Amino acid sequence: MPSHKSQHYVPQFLLRNFSHDEKYISLWNFARRKAVHGVRIKSQCAKNYFYGKDLWVEKWLGSIETHFSQLARTLIREAQIPLHNDDAFNVRSFALLQHMRTAAAAAESDSITAGMISVVRNQSTKEVRDRLENPPPGHPTAQQACLEAAITSLPLVQDLGVKILTNDHDEGFILSDNPVVLQNQWAERAKVFSHILGKTGLAVRGLLIYMPLSPTTMICLYDSDVYRVGGRNSSVRASKKDVRNLNKLQAVNAQQNLYFEKGSLGENVLKELARIREGHPDVHVAEIYEGPVVNVHDGDTKNMVSAGTPDVRIDARISSVTIVENVPKGPYRYVVLPPRSVERIRISEQAREVWHNGYQSLSPYDFHRAYKS
Repeated sequence: MPSHKSQHYVPQFLLRNFSHDEKYISLWNFARRKAVHGVRIKSQCAKNYFYGKDLWVEKWLGSIETHFSQLARTLIREAQIPLHNDDAFNVRSFALLQHMRTAAAAAESDSITAGMISVVRNQSTKEVRDRLENPPPGHPTAQQACLEAAITSLPLVQDLGVKILTNDHDEGFILSDNPVVLQNQWAERAKVFSHILGKTGLAVRGLLIYMPLSPTTMICLYDSDVYRVGGRNSSVRASKKDVRNLNKLQAVNAQQNLYFEKGSLGENVLKELARIREGHPDVHVAEIYEGPVVNVHDGDTKNMVSAGTPDVRIDARISSVTIVENVPKGPYRYVVLPPRSVERIRISEQAREVWHNGYQSLSPYDFHRAYKS
């Protein structure tokens, strides 16, 4: 096979952390409802030329993985160490890139685009329909669009707190083929926000992000104005119930497979995770909302159309995460949650302009510093 033909959307170093020999891993496949052991890590979470044949993105992501894998090993070995600013920046940045680089993220993007096109097609001229159905040469793929969105959205997550959740129970943390989970415990049960479709946007108040590093270690990013996670230490021990609930989040968020260290999960646990996933709306298929048609003038009309995928919800809270801010009282008339920082949204919008003016050759870390300075 040519070098770099098989391109991983979940890094092999992460998969190795869930293997006893760093070569083979156990998985649960949801379609087959079956556990398979002794699967080669090299063959998992990879597609031929997933990021393109020019290899630019593949090599660029590889350099990021090499950098972060060293930090991940340190966090797994010494979860109590305080995170310096650069380390915290790298943790947040890697989590966001990992969230947006998977096959599941590309599938969700395609689903949202297809849903929006189906609505617009019914209300457009033939010329517009042709342009929608036949994008021009050089139009970015879903993978490329997702990565660009991740890179230019880096400012949105740099205000989040960082904690390490540790696990010393028999049931280990698990990994999925879509391992970064976004949640919002603050907003998901609040009646005042019940009309809002998506509650896990990168800029919204109450955001939580979970990313497993190993069976014993998980990263938690959180809105520190809304939550308290553990105490003053950089790490917090997850309860046995929290471990199970965090694994449920992985199961619902997965595209096809769960990965785990052999012997760390029983067959009954895996079947329970599969049952929970089956009872949850598919988080990779877009939901389309069309607002009422409103007369504007001269017979013209307009209506708002929005699209998104269902949030990951398990109707259980992570006890390590304490909500310290109440939701607003009274009616909330907006269609999106309040932002954590308007200023960070402005910087992110500037980043998109900067990105399109020749900064694509930089790493996301250098790019972030370039437009931030």
